[in-house]
Amino acid sequence: MEETNETPKPPVPPAEIDFAEADISRRYDDVYEIRRPNAIASVQTTEEYVAFVCENGISLRISGLSNGALRFRYNPNQEFEADFSYALRAELPTLKLPRVQARDTEYLLLFEGLQVVVAKDNLAVRIYDDADQLLLEDAGGYSAKRTIMKGWCDLRIEKQAHAKEVFWGLGDKTCGVNLRGKRYENWCTDSYGFSRESDALYRAIPLYYGLHHAACYGIFLDNSYRSWFDFCKTAEDQVAFGAEGGALNFYFLPGPTPEAVAERYTQLTGTHPLPPLWALGYHQCRWSYYPESQVLDLADTFRRMDIPCDAIYLDIDYMDGYRCFTWNREHFPDPKRLVDQLRARGFETVVMIDPGIKEDENYLVYREGREKGMFIRTPDGDIAKGPVWPGFCAFPDYTNPKVREWWGELYRELYEKQGISGFWNDMNEPAVFHVNHKTLPDQVLHDHDGLRSNHRRAHNIYGMQMSRASWDGLRRIKPEKRPFLLTRATFSGGQRFGALWTGDNFSTWEHLQIANIQCQRLAVSGFSFVGTDIGGFAGELEPELFIRWLQLAVFHPLMRVHSMGQHTAGDVAPAEEAMLTDPDLHRFEQEPWSFGDKYTAMAKKAIELRYCLLPALYTAMWRHAEKGTPVLRHIAWADPAEPRFREQERDFLFGEHLLVSPVIQPKIQRQAVLLPKGNWYYFWTGQAFSGETVVNTMPDQIPFFVREGAVLPVYPVRQWTGQKPIEELTLYVYFKQGREESTLYEDAGEGYEYQDGDYCLQQFSTLGEGKNFRLERKETGKFQVTYKTVKLYLVGFPAFVGACRVNGQEVPIKEIRLRDRSLYTLNVPSDFEVVVWEGK
Repeated sequence: MEETNETPKPPVPPAEIDFAEADISRRYDDVYEIRRPNAIASVQTTEEYVAFVCENGISLRISGLSNGALRFRYNPNQEFEADFSYALRAELPTLKLPRVQARDTEYLLLFEGLQVVVAKDNLAVRIYDDADQLLLEDAGGYSAKRTIMKGWCDLRIEKQAHAKEVFWGLGDKTCGVNLRGKRYENWCTDSYGFSRESDALYRAIPLYYGLHHAACYGIFLDNSYRSWFDFCKTAEDQVAFGAEGGALNFYFLPGPTPEAVAERYTQLTGTHPLPPLWALGYHQCRWSYYPESQVLDLADTFRRMDIPCDAIYLDIDYMDGYRCFTWNREHFPDPKRLVDQLRARGFETVVMIDPGIKEDENYLVYREGREKGMFIRTPDGDIAKGPVWPGFCAFPDYTNPKVREWWGELYRELYEKQGISGFWNDMNEPAVFHVNHKTLPDQVLHDHDGLRSNHRRAHNIYGMQMSRASWDGLRRIKPEKRPFLLTRATFSGGQRFGALWTGDNFSTWEHLQIANIQCQRLAVSGFSFVGTDIGGFAGELEPELFIRWLQLAVFHPLMRVHSMGQHTAGDVAPAEEAMLTDPDLHRFEQEPWSFGDKYTAMAKKAIELRYCLLPALYTAMWRHAEKGTPVLRHIAWADPAEPRFREQERDFLFGEHLLVSPVIQPKIQRQAVLLPKGNWYYFWTGQAFSGETVVNTMPDQIPFFVREGAVLPVYPVRQWTGQKPIEELTLYVYFKQGREESTLYEDAGEGYEYQDGDYCLQQFSTLGEGKNFRLERKETGKFQVTYKTVKLYLVGFPAFVGACRVNGQEVPIKEIRLRDRSLYTLNVPSDFEVVVWEGK
């Protein structure tokens, strides 16, 4: 252990605190003490951190990581709790300690690329980059309260906000993309019918970005208690955040770009592994499709109408009385036969699993869980129970490793023996049906991986740990398959264990706008595999809204329609007798063909576009899995220095080179778009635009643009992703003066052989010089693609093509004349290396 040369001052024990200066409340159940840092008494350097201890006992530990992140861990005294996190990956960047310099009034900590200044008189922190630009500094700094009932609580820190600083992140919040002027809580909450003003929502993702002077940074608060963030709402020049308990433990994530912040965050918390290709196809869901004859009728209708679809979901009515891991044998007499029949038609089957286990001694899962001690307990030792769909239920304690292993094994019959392809974990905030309390009481007890805690600490990670238990079980049962798991509630790091949908939304234009914002925000908060209930879960859906929502969802990694079907908001348990006797209740209500021929054609076109763009989406998901790059990004990320983009919430970036401008209002015929620097080609016409432009919004098209110089890969339409091998790949190549890089990643779409090199990574480089344009291709990996030819379309070439050479040999080329421009097309071998177009 290394110490500075300064003589340390002994910390003052809590009993000697001057309570007259500590803002003591004399009420028994109110604040007992508020503690803020005073002068630093000692500084120590260990193998893991630099530790500062104030005279009143407040402690701060600062450490650096090899990925450039800094960790700040505050505690009101020197008795830090065990250093444990569910959010972090098992394999973290290595620790890197700074050089520490003691100055007259401060300590200087020199990290690679960053400087941290700590004031001696009050522990105030300032962070600079290596060019001495101030990135972040304390305002009011750290404080903590102590009460008789809760002990140390209400931990908080106040930071200075720059005058024009912009804030992003926090997961699924429903406001505009800039969080400035808002205050939000993180407490996983069943939020049926949420609105623009709703808070809290289903997820707790305590990550935010700050952007000022074209430099970006991030803050990740790794604390699972109820937390809050105040972005200049209480004090217009301050950002404050805190939590109800634990240590104030947060990471500073330097940029300078937003992408760099996102990648550093996922180096800490992980990414969603590369999903099976079918999971990126179109999915159809409703509460509920049954009996099996209706499910097969649904599947046959998709195939008869040639509308692509990869998955059909079964909601809770497939179960026997809402008992998880069971089947209603009246509706589904032979589940494996049904699953096999669906698979023969090209459909994967996804079923729901909730955490609430019905209180029923004749129900094996409940009986086994009770006998083995798998359920959450009250302080008195009783099983904690609450009403959900089956009535009173017990809840597995997923914070216990033994429970997670037991839970994962429960999937074996569904996954291994009956052939279910994917699972949908719902109601896992956890939600209970109670007028005043939507979840379990704070006092119930959790194992917390041996650390023991109550629900105050475990609530926000409950859904995440359910996903973890499910995911790990699926991996053990079928190690050769990539799991597909969809979850509602989660916490930072939960992206390692499943995809997300945004919850129970409404069939309104406002909710279409919210869906657009939420998916962008979730993606930049680490959850790229995200989507919404297309068309809205509840409410009266109009055809135009359905089509515009489908079009938006083409660019959401999870593309799933879901609705309440025949149910109403007042249903706590569906009226099964009515369903069995009234044939009208079994009508299709939110399927692609639900609104007549005109809108069926539009819906089909949107879904077919999704299947055409699958190579771009799959590549983006691979890039996210490998580097942490969000699949969806706010348009401001294209040019953080441009202030006009900072409040923009409609348009967004998708994958490598696409800019999407969805139609999110009714009866819109023309739409103004502000484009980032350079030329952008309108996909539907091939016309190049720059700066501010206006496009016509055709009813059957979503406006989107392709960056100049990009190579956009396109597949032919298939009815499902595994229907047949790809025989020809299409590449749209967009002209640019200068150089641009593009990527196409392909593999088997299933399994893990790609981790051993069985993939095909094609890297394209384009270069425009005057009237000449060059496309180069390099390939790595062992995977053999099925197509032998590639059709190239050259878009935006500024002159007449006089000659075209492929690998040095001149080849014929076809010109397609449009009104004011031409496209050029030719077929080349799939292993081509260089194509050169020469203008006259």
